[in-house]
This record gives sequence, structure tokens and C-alpha cells, in this order.
Amino acid sequence: MLLFLLFPPPLFSQGTGSHPAKVALDFNEVEIPVFVRFISELTGKNFVLDETIKKQGGKVSVFSPTKVSPDQAFTMFVAALEAARIAVVPKGGNLYQVVPMGDLPPERGVFVYRPH
Repeated sequence: MLLFLLFPPPLFSQGTGSHPAKVALDFNEVEIPVFVRFISELTGKNFVLDETIKKQGGKVSVFSPTKVSPDQAFTMFVAALEAARIAVVPKGGNLYQVVPMGDLPPERGVFVYRPH
């Protein structure tokens, strides 16, 4: 029931054959951990949230007037977090770390992941 309240049915669409499912993103002031979970389930990517982000809270808004592919949704996700000064850092394989940009020391060689 909670999933239904957070992501009502119009957000989801069935994929057919070799075409991946497309979704319409309609998030107004959604909590960042909720948005991360949604993108994780949509894309199959694994995310580790920095404890600071969970403690600080924070919200983002993301809207797409047309349905987008999981890859396009991931691109929008990264852009929305960048706007909130949060970085999505690839850690290898299918794992990404979500950390505050201000906490990234230059010596770590961390960068914001920008999908093509």
C-alpha cells in the first residue's frame, strides 16, 4: 500500500518485447531517499546513501511531460541530485554512492557520473 501511495499507477508503464518500460516522472518535493529507491527499482542499479544525506533530509522535484526510458530517468535523477548539490559516484559494476558534493575531497578523485 505504501508503494501505491508514493508511486501511483500512472507513473508506471509496461515494456513490450525488446523495448524497456517507460515511465512519466512526476515528483514534487519528494524526499531524496524515496527518489533514490524509485530510480534503483526502475533501473536495477544499486545505490549506497551517505549517512549525511539521510540525516539532512532534502527534497527534489522532477517532472517529465512524456514517458522516458530507464536510462533517461537515470540522467534526470543525476541532474536533479546535482541541483541539490549531491553527487552520484560510480563505485564499480552496478553500484553507485550518493554523497554530498561539499564532502568530496579532491584527493579522492571523485566525480559526478554523467550518463551518455
